[in-house]
Amino acid sequence: MVELKECKRYTFQKCSEMYGLTIGDNATTDDIANAQLLCGVGELVPSEKINAAVAAVFLYLISNIYIQIAESSLHLKRSRIWGTNGPYKKEGSKAILYAAVLHGSIGLLLYVVTIIAIPFATSPLDNRTSSIVVGISQFFASIVFYIMSLSVPQWFGVYHSRKIVMISFTSSREIQFTLAWNMWKQLISMYFFTLYFLCVKNYTSVVYGIVVGIPAGYLSMVITKQARSTKYSMHKTKIAIFVILILLIASGFTVWEGTQYILTIWVPDDSTMIATYCLLVWVVVMVGSHIFMYQYTKVNKSVSMRFKSEIFNQPIIGDLVNDLRMEELVEGDEESFCSNGDVDVEGQADENKAEGDVKEQAVIEDTPSTPVATEKKKSDPIKAEGTEAAAANKSDVRRSFVVESKEGNEILDNFTPKRRIKFTEEAKFKTAATKNQWGYGYVAPEDAPTYWKLFISRLADTFPCLCGCFKKEYLNASRRRLDFRSNADVRSKSTIALKYMQRFVWYFMSLAALFFTIVNILATREQCKARSALVDTFEVLYPPDYLTGKMCAWDKPGPNATIKTFESPQDAENANFEIVHCGACGNCSNWNDITLQYTSREVLAAFVRLFVRSLDRS
Repeated sequence: MVELKECKRYTFQKCSEMYGLTIGDNATTDDIANAQLLCGVGELVPSEKINAAVAAVFLYLISNIYIQIAESSLHLKRSRIWGTNGPYKKEGSKAILYAAVLHGSIGLLLYVVTIIAIPFATSPLDNRTSSIVVGISQFFASIVFYIMSLSVPQWFGVYHSRKIVMISFTSSREIQFTLAWNMWKQLISMYFFTLYFLCVKNYTSVVYGIVVGIPAGYLSMVITKQARSTKYSMHKTKIAIFVILILLIASGFTVWEGTQYILTIWVPDDSTMIATYCLLVWVVVMVGSHIFMYQYTKVNKSVSMRFKSEIFNQPIIGDLVNDLRMEELVEGDEESFCSNGDVDVEGQADENKAEGDVKEQAVIEDTPSTPVATEKKKSDPIKAEGTEAAAANKSDVRRSFVVESKEGNEILDNFTPKRRIKFTEEAKFKTAATKNQWGYGYVAPEDAPTYWKLFISRLADTFPCLCGCFKKEYLNASRRRLDFRSNADVRSKSTIALKYMQRFVWYFMSLAALFFTIVNILATREQCKARSALVDTFEVLYPPDYLTGKMCAWDKPGPNATIKTFESPQDAENANFEIVHCGACGNCSNWNDITLQYTSREVLAAFVRLFVRSLDRS
């Protein structure tokens, strides 16, 4: 068993010098063959300067994770529990902030460790394998750029975007978990592809890919925010066309270059022509899809879209931190300002509401004619009187509250948002005791389901076929967990089938990328082990005196030849014997084996040389 030595990739010249091999102009064919055996081929395959796949991955992740955080923040503002100036606004903002910072940091750490570990584990990678990895990474980058060319116009509001289900929960723990789940969906969707595309020889290309991808992701969000702002909204179509052209050019270029990398292995002579044909086909696909999206947008012009301008006006992480600091400074004023939690449809507080001590908020029904009663835990006569005086001045607001002085109840009138969850009759409460018992409205974190239960329930919801054993136990979410829900667009069977097909293809490709990453790591280790063994074998077969030491010779070629060992080439020549091979004669030093070796060396070797030269050029 040969001990595995340190596996390093030296240049062809340095490796040859280490083993004393001749590779210059005076080198023979055997010298070059020996050098290539120990040091690999003399020519390296072309390497990309910037890892396009890594750049595309970070462009995609930064923009989509930002949208997840912005959508969660906007959805929270529409809640009467967590909304602007609501009774638990601070806790809701902290939930969004903590989830974004914590899981964003963990995801970043995961990618950083992976970027360091994978190139180390697959180094030194075989030249031809590296070329294939680069080519496939270019194909992947072209797909990501193409997806972004369709997504950016949707963010701008130029292309129609289908609404998705958005659920607001009554506990901050579940708010944190929901945002974390959505962020990790984006992170994992690109992670396994990144594993494979890090298996490259040129590590600096990965660094350059990160340097390009991260600023590009932030720049895409800055451009989107500006395009959706009031100042530049009239120019959003022109900006969208400009961005689409840039992304389509990047997609087309990576397709052409990726084809070139792949074909250098198998069809080096016709690589340019085939790459051009592939580029033309890809251009037709891209242009056709944008024409389809344009027509689709015209047909659904009157249908509400998912990406509205409010999403891109939401505070980012730094703004959330500043808002929380300001809230801590004015916490005394905030207590009197938002004690009742009277919030309109968009989450705006009533400027004239009176002070009150409301600790919980009920979830509003979806029934237009039925007002929902929410009871205060304690009724203060002074506060009740102030509330009646404030209610008398609420003629210009969208909602009005009538206070019944006998029971101290607030009855919500003239407010029937369609997105509220409708509960059964048993869910209604008339007293504070019943409200505490059912828990509808605000739910404290310690009373919310554990993160494990939330994780399993989301798995059962996402993969009902694979997680059927958890379905009955975890899938039916308690209604006390739900605040309100924004429904998605109605989808046809074909749309649903296309969605599942896309998911299947993406999962299959992710698993394939993981599989080939493992193959590259193990194959590299085996190559290192074999290369270490070749050094020892070479020393045994070709000792320093192999041209001047013992020689095996015969008196004449033929089946009846006399074959024996001589101490030196001069001794064999003095005895009028012809040298057969270097070194002492062995078991294979007979007429039949030597004839076979001669045929292999003089006839078959010619074909082998041609094959090796074709590999060297690749």
